[in-house]
Amino acid sequence: MSDETPEAFGYLVPLFDKFGGLWFDHEIESCAVNLCSDELAALREAYSSIGNNHQLHELTGWIDQTARPSHMRRGAFVLLLMFEKLGETGLIPFSDGEVRYVRKFPSRDWSRVPYEYQFLGALADQYGIMLYEKGWDDTLAAISPSVRAEMSRAGRKLNESNGVLAVQDWMNAQPESSVEVTALDGLLQLLDNFGML
Repeated sequence: MSDETPEAFGYLVPLFDKFGGLWFDHEIESCAVNLCSDELAALREAYSSIGNNHQLHELTGWIDQTARPSHMRRGAFVLLLMFEKLGETGLIPFSDGEVRYVRKFPSRDWSRVPYEYQFLGALADQYGIMLYEKGWDDTLAAISPSVRAEMSRAGRKLNESNGVLAVQDWMNAQPESSVEVTALDGLLQLLDNFGML
């Protein structure tokens, strides 16, 4: 077990590890629809254990210890997203909606971000964070045609300057407490979802 994973979640480490490398929604969606019966059984067992042992609050608190999660914390976050996605299909026990994730973030300071990426700040501040706080359905519903056009312009600007990898490299070099990185991560996921990157 990873040194940073609380003992109480030791039984979940294989799932955290499995999902820790998934960052974009299309990857998570693909994983959710391609689960084999053994993987689905492991998710059902994890869902029931977290609920029956009243561990959701503790698990969410552990995930939230840093704004930019480690591999295991990211895996825990994605595990909860998988529960939500499986629940949306009506699959039992996930459909009861009991084991879900809600996240709140402090305000961001865009002066900490290099000037060449600050143009992403307004979109990331509103929609990048919204993705983590409210999930995909509510965030996509909140994106008007004019906002989508603004996102398209931001995506073009990033692509024209070959900035996607550069901004990701910058994000990876930041401390785990960087809430600006979390906001940018959410925005990049949205741009990727719309095929803008």
